[in-house]
Amino acid sequence: MKPRFNRLRGLLLVAGIVAVFASGCTFLPQRGGGDLGLKGGYNPPLAAGGLIITKGNDGVTEILSDQFTVPSADFSKTGVVTGDVLVILAGSNRGQYTIKEISKITLVVEGLGSQAREPGLAYEVRGSRIYFSGIDGYVYALGGTVLTKEAELLQAGGLAAPGDTTVFGSAEPDGFIYAIDPLTLSPKQGSKLGWRRPEGKDRTLLPLVAAPVLDRASNTLLVGSEDGNLYAYDAVTGEERWRFATGGKIWSTPVVRDGVVYFGSHDKSVYALFLNSGERKWKTDTGGVVAARPLLFRDQVIIGSFDRNLYSFSTLDGSLRWQIQGDNWFWAGAVTNGSTIFAPSMDGNIYAVDGAGRVLWKHDVGSPIVSTPVMLPEGLVVAGKNGTITVLATTTQDIGSSRVLYSPSPRDAEITAPLFANGSSVFVGANDSTVTRVDVVSQKQIWCFHTKDSICN
Repeated sequence: MKPRFNRLRGLLLVAGIVAVFASGCTFLPQRGGGDLGLKGGYNPPLAAGGLIITKGNDGVTEILSDQFTVPSADFSKTGVVTGDVLVILAGSNRGQYTIKEISKITLVVEGLGSQAREPGLAYEVRGSRIYFSGIDGYVYALGGTVLTKEAELLQAGGLAAPGDTTVFGSAEPDGFIYAIDPLTLSPKQGSKLGWRRPEGKDRTLLPLVAAPVLDRASNTLLVGSEDGNLYAYDAVTGEERWRFATGGKIWSTPVVRDGVVYFGSHDKSVYALFLNSGERKWKTDTGGVVAARPLLFRDQVIIGSFDRNLYSFSTLDGSLRWQIQGDNWFWAGAVTNGSTIFAPSMDGNIYAVDGAGRVLWKHDVGSPIVSTPVMLPEGLVVAGKNGTITVLATTTQDIGSSRVLYSPSPRDAEITAPLFANGSSVFVGANDSTVTRVDVVSQKQIWCFHTKDSICN
């Protein structure tokens, strides 16, 4: 029975820190007559550039061990959080330092040298830039702190000569890939496009559900399409390098390692292709549609299927290592802390699995999970479709209810887009047209942005 589709009524968060690639996924399936509640986007982000937040200083700066003190500063009002970067632009301590703790006039950072007292020392606090897309046809650019909360609206349209571009996916489900140069933009002005592919097409293409992926070593952009093809483009010129046809739609976002591309297809298969040529290395079958993004764990490809199984295949030849069964689809991609695999399921559980396929524990967040979680040093951050955010301890021991470390008040909106992390902050896109930055260490909301009202509670 063919899936039916519903259009997203809110926001699709598509990007994270530092300049990011966005792509629009506004269609997700229902099965039979039962509504699975999938009304959001599923597009992991790509990092590509940066934004510098600058704060001047005309006082005397003190550096004592790992403390950077500025009497004229008030870091508590700037939105700076742990994980941001302090950049000292002059003096014996010139360099970049990760911020560990924040007080009103003092930053505790990693790696500062000897004591110094210097008047007027120039410095910067580097936050982040977040790109995301909405169904209004715009890509939004936000600063990572409240200093740059005002959005720039980058509407896709028109073409310009190829240049040094940042690649975005479609801001609408129109089937195009856009390359936009964000350096040419002014706030609330139209964008300059380096290229748009495919060429010579009108807006009747099949939508792009899989997010584009950039291999920086070869400057190759990869994106799967509902036409069943995986396309490889030159990220600067937009030239098509190759395409590979599968037997079904491609909703799976590809992953690249050591010159090999891994992804799944609606034809119920998982593929490995050689990046330089697009030739098939191997193909292996599952019992259902494969829409998840693969996780490369050591020499294994970990990927879920709509047959309710999580699979491990050999990266060498695609042979089956192990599989575990859940009670619903494995839609979102799994993540790892390097020793344990954490696989979210639409049955509401996070499955913690070791490299041999043994289930160490599972935790029910009380809602289907279609958003890819993120791993922080503080724990695993999981979003339920019902708007709940949960931070879980990743220990392999059975600790029961103590596994929940932090759970902020849920938004009255669904969360279906993937989470994104920067330092101790998690960026959450919800279907009420909001993006929220939550700091896991301080357990506070840093800011919230609404595409219509700009600032939200």
